[in-house]
Amino acid sequence: MCIRDRYNMSANFIGAGAERLHFQSKYYNRPYCRINPFLIGVIMAWTYLAYKQAKKAGNTLEEEREICQRSFINRVNYAIVHNWIFRYSLYIAGLAITSACVYTYFDFFKLGVNKSLLENHFYIVFSRPGFVIGLSLIIYPACLGKARILRTILGYHIFNVLSKSIYAVYMLHMELLRVYWGLRQTHEDFTEYNIWTHTI
Repeated sequence: MCIRDRYNMSANFIGAGAERLHFQSKYYNRPYCRINPFLIGVIMAWTYLAYKQAKKAGNTLEEEREICQRSFINRVNYAIVHNWIFRYSLYIAGLAITSACVYTYFDFFKLGVNKSLLENHFYIVFSRPGFVIGLSLIIYPACLGKARILRTILGYHIFNVLSKSIYAVYMLHMELLRVYWGLRQTHEDFTEYNIWTHTI
């Protein structure tokens, strides 16, 4: 947020002039912006391994519950696995968070819509980790053995190929966008249709 305030950046990275250059060079392409999803992934992997070890140590359900009560992380993991109300609450919360992070883009990125600096700072700093946290709340129960339909769908080989392809595009997307926008000769609106076509 200090960097955002230093260069007086808005959440609209498709602007023009020095603001856009600052957004790309001082923030968007920097490790401190990119590291948030990776750190969240590391934390989720750590919590998963903690529960896996606790489950392995308990031979019965009662022993597993007793072991899980010794740490907060494993108490949460145990509740996800054995309490369907808590698990579905996570699904709903994750869906709400990811939807908010995706669809508030239109309000922030639409040219001519002015937001306060505080709104801009909070949005650009927390929208990326917020989306990853919301997505984790949906996928994490599948890692613990729940969400059978989701596990079945994501278990297909095509999704293995697709995930690697998406990650490759993620690593190269800035250069691809530079080429794409550099070849554009006409004005382009920021719409949901364009988001989907660009993604494809």
